[in-house]
Amino acid sequence: MKTQHRLLFALLLLLVAVFGRLGLQELNIPNIEPLTFAILLAGVYLGGNYAIAIAILSIGITDAVIGNDIIFIFTWSAWMIIAVFGLVFYGRNMSLTQRTLGITGMGILANLFFYAWTNFGVWAVGNLYPLTWDGLVACYIAGLPFLKLQILGNLVMIPVATVLFNGLAETFLQSSRRHEHEAVPTVIK
Repeated sequence: MKTQHRLLFALLLLLVAVFGRLGLQELNIPNIEPLTFAILLAGVYLGGNYAIAIAILSIGITDAVIGNDIIFIFTWSAWMIIAVFGLVFYGRNMSLTQRTLGITGMGILANLFFYAWTNFGVWAVGNLYPLTWDGLVACYIAGLPFLKLQILGNLVMIPVATVLFNGLAETFLQSSRRHEHEAVPTVIK
């Protein structure tokens, strides 16, 4: 993919992540995160540097608007690690069905990781729960409704986004192939 096509594709993913997160927050629908699919798809189609950049920029922009606290150490690091998850499928030749199922599964793993890591952070650095085993268990139990929303949201958003963005990636790749002969990640038919 030509550099300008990569940048345009990355910008589109970034805009979807930022405006999706802010829009859902404005509608009072928290924890359904377009960031998950945007960051995973960046890893799949663009590679690690783009995925990490989209993670940092999208969470930075949206946190500047909606706020965060000391837990940001855990949320930001979680999003950067999730960016690496998408690399599992980077450049792989897979059918659209295989890719969609794989990225959806990776999204669910991302949700479970985010839940485990950030709830640990809430317990470890927050003042909501005692720093005991019972406090940690209570923290994880309290987070279950948020995890449920994340998983349900991703079971819908990730397959739809994968199909839509695969079509866009295919268009960008075909355009790039007409203009230059470089090795590019395989897009699914």
